[in-house]
Amino acid sequence: MKSIARTTPTVSMVPRSTAPDASVGGFRQLHRPEARTGLLLVALPLLLFTFMPRPPIPAAHLLVYPSATLILSVFVVLLLRGDQTLDRRVGLVLFLLLLVNAVAAVSFSLNALAIRSTALLELLRPVVFAVFLVYAYLVARTYDGGSLRRGLLFAAIVILLGQTVIVATQLLGLGIFDSLYSAEKTRPFGSLVRATGSMANPNVFGWVVAQASVIAFLCASRSRWLWLGLGALLILLSGSRTLLLLFPFMVALTLVWRDETAGWTRLAVGATLAALAMVLTVWFVLRASAYLPYLGQLRELLVVGSLESVPSIAKRLEHWQTTFGEFSRGGWQAMLFGLGSRQSLRVLDNDYLYVLFRLGTLGLLLHLALIVYLARLFRSAPRDPATVVGRQYLVSSLVLGFVFETLGGWFFPLLLYFFLGLSMGSGRRVRFVNSRVDAGTAPPVLASV
Repeated sequence: MKSIARTTPTVSMVPRSTAPDASVGGFRQLHRPEARTGLLLVALPLLLFTFMPRPPIPAAHLLVYPSATLILSVFVVLLLRGDQTLDRRVGLVLFLLLLVNAVAAVSFSLNALAIRSTALLELLRPVVFAVFLVYAYLVARTYDGGSLRRGLLFAAIVILLGQTVIVATQLLGLGIFDSLYSAEKTRPFGSLVRATGSMANPNVFGWVVAQASVIAFLCASRSRWLWLGLGALLILLSGSRTLLLLFPFMVALTLVWRDETAGWTRLAVGATLAALAMVLTVWFVLRASAYLPYLGQLRELLVVGSLESVPSIAKRLEHWQTTFGEFSRGGWQAMLFGLGSRQSLRVLDNDYLYVLFRLGTLGLLLHLALIVYLARLFRSAPRDPATVVGRQYLVSSLVLGFVFETLGGWFFPLLLYFFLGLSMGSGRRVRFVNSRVDAGTAPPVLASV
């Protein structure tokens, strides 16, 4: 572990067009111990969280968070043994997290008789998020941009290939990985086709695959369309209607933000490509709904034009109405601090209502303030793969939040803070090296996608 705690970043002056990491062939640099270490440290959180076992036992997913946190905490301690220091903005993010958590603590106390038995575990979320954020920040601060790019690409490719293998066994009904990854929500060929991969949930599986596809599309050069196509196929097999419609816009956002000088023209091109992809997706839904039954519900929505034509949406609307009635009867206390973590609020399929009903108006305002600050951090960060992916991740999470618990839950914020840490650490490293340039002791370094 000697190479983890490096004290002085090094800078490569090889032009991007001829740099060894300018393509997938960048893995040729891995004979250097520090390059290999940087790649593995960047890839570790993504691979840990994706492939950590989720066996078919109650609340198995809750075991993933403390396990991943403990592992990453060890590396945080090792990285801090060098001369690493944290940016004050990292401290401000952690402070805002604690404010939201303080409101949650008050809400849970006021509703102590009605909250779930696992509610106290939710108060540990800032600790988990902080570890992912600080870990990514220190790794990006220590290793160069080439290591970050190759690490993200390596993780994305392993995720796509690994999920493909697991999905193939699930759809064929082989059950090889069922003891490691719950297949309760999986449906093999010959029935209602739906895959969950290693995530035990089709929507979360589709989200992970979509992000891996975007990363591979951004970081690879020659094979980017291959990875994008594989990701689209896996999303289709997940049966996630929302992600199937959202995926083209995720790719379009990535295309727009990969260029630092993108103006209205580039934005218009991206919007046009996304609209075209949406038209093709709708056409595919209309043609393939007979073979993929979950798409049949989406077809019904397109034909009838009513949200209530989709059974799952109709149930959500009914649930929201019932929960709002319970929230209204709570008076000013519920209005300010919410109803706490009750069983009836365990799943709401809407991130904004999830935060509002659980933490009240005060909690929702702090939650939105934190999101705005995170958006500002991504906006001001140097352009690199982590920043581009992070921006796309944040915007896509906000959109998906209308039909799913995203940034108010456990899973989605973890990877958001991971990408934020990489983005902030990389920016800090660039500023550090350029300060040496001003002092005449080092050549300049530019962040680049």
